[in-house]
Amino acid sequence: MSCILAPVNFSQASDNAAFYAASLAKQLNLPLILLHVVPVPLSIPPVPLPGEMFDQLRQDAYKQLQQLAATFNEVIDIKARLEVELGSLGFQLETAIRNFTPEIVIMVISRESASRVIFSSNVFESLKQLSVPLVVVGEDVQYEPVKKIAMAFDFDAGIISLPSDAVLRYCNLLKCALDIVHVNKSANKPDIEKVRALWNLLPGLETDVQFIDDDIVEEGLHRYFEMHEAQQLMLLPKHHGFFEFHTSETKRLLWKFKVPVVVIKESK
Repeated sequence: MSCILAPVNFSQASDNAAFYAASLAKQLNLPLILLHVVPVPLSIPPVPLPGEMFDQLRQDAYKQLQQLAATFNEVIDIKARLEVELGSLGFQLETAIRNFTPEIVIMVISRESASRVIFSSNVFESLKQLSVPLVVVGEDVQYEPVKKIAMAFDFDAGIISLPSDAVLRYCNLLKCALDIVHVNKSANKPDIEKVRALWNLLPGLETDVQFIDDDIVEEGLHRYFEMHEAQQLMLLPKHHGFFEFHTSETKRLLWKFKVPVVVIKESK
């Protein structure tokens, strides 16, 4: 089914991300699924945990989901399907994606303070596993209807490639324009032939190319958002070295922008 899937953990930041998911689902006229995963111990405890305890945890979580869904229905006028599962978030997320085939997964990333980043291991694992677009919503992000997306791209890479089908599908679903943003760390501008090659991979899409001169990619992207109106930032991991999941650069980018970060991977 075509839908938006939003895993939640009932934190304030998670509720904010779920509100973003509900608002986007309303904008796109897509069903919304709220998923909560009740964690279970990874190791076998000395005394087996009674099944009644897990039943109670499931019931409590379902009640919290009902309260969250009721708020969304009142404020946004959207009804959500509620799912509560036991186990690990990574496994249950993969299972939900297989069962519901969502168009988009929307999750939260939070920080403990302005000086110390918490890069959620749940989000980190999901980033590595998901083949559907993942929208990561920072705790300070406010919903805005998506009219334009800024896609960070490195024209200095040797071969111009990207998951064009997934990018086109996502942008067409949102009916939005796309700015291709290259942060230029050298005095030379990218080869125009590389720009044309990328344009050819995105037929029929309203696109523009923006070059930002800066020695630091993160700062260059910040400057782009200061000068342009865009409601999401798109990253394409595995295609460009500075956006690999294991780097601190990606971790910082995921929470420092006041727009959601969309991560799109090549389908396996």
